Amino acid sequence: MGRITTRCVGYSFGLVLGCMVTVPVGASEVEQRLERLEAQVKQLMERIEAQDKNVPLPATGAPRQGVPAARTPAPMEASPSSADTPGMGSSPMGEVRLRYFVGGAVMGAEPPSEAPVMQGLYTLQDGLRFDPGSYGIAEGGMLARYGDRNLYRAAGILIEGLIHLPAAGTYEFEVAPKPAREGGGSPVANEMTVRLHIAGEPVIEMDAVRSWGHQTYRHELPSGQYSFELWTAASSPGYGPSPLDSRLEIQVGVPGRAGLVALSQLLTAGQ
Repeated sequence: MGRITTRCVGYSFGLVLGCMVTVPVGASEVEQRLERLEAQVKQLMERIEAQDKNVPLPATGAPRQGVPAARTPAPMEASPSSADTPGMGSSPMGEVRLRYFVGGAVMGAEPPSEAPVMQGLYTLQDGLRFDPGSYGIAEGGMLARYGDRNLYRAAGILIEGLIHLPAAGTYEFEVAPKPAREGGGSPVANEMTVRLHIAGEPVIEMDAVRSWGHQTYRHELPSGQYSFELWTAASSPGYGPSPLDSRLEIQVGVPGRAGLVALSQLLTAGQ
């Protein structure tokens, strides 16, 4: 006589067969029990296979039983473009009409009467540069000639188009002039002029500054779309750094919006 432990595990639709037999039995009786257990397991497996054959397979793409279907994300709503916004022109925001001037005389508060060196539509970035290469004028001899500040003492940029004011209220125009200047604490520097008009009214009037200090202009403006004109010029005293190395940045504080945005985000060339 001996103590024999037998463990069997089966399954069918949540049925688990487990048996722990710990009884004193003879060898022949153990063999009989094992044979009966094997026959029961065989019958159970045959029954499971028969049921699987009778269950139709799920259609392609259908979720399996007990597995939730994948959620289809809702379509995103497209933001209205400038063409869809009432009163907005068809050109994208930031695209403006630009005229670029280079001359031998100092440029002041008004654009020069002579024809521009380059003109056309231009995609305005966060800032303006005064070098000819930024406006499609080929590098090389011509650029080197314009870099001679004895012959070309000034560079100017005239931008026109439409400005979209999203809300009525107080607008803050922060001007960051960067007229070209020598390093090392030298007082030699260019002068920069900036004029911005909205619907014919002056908004920024900054004349002949040499400092890089920011200047802020505040104006009460109505919401809507209006014509604008931005004129800026950098002039050299005839020695020192070239005006082509000057730069300008303008940011705007919009009513109801935290922080500042680049002026280019409010501008368009319109139709």
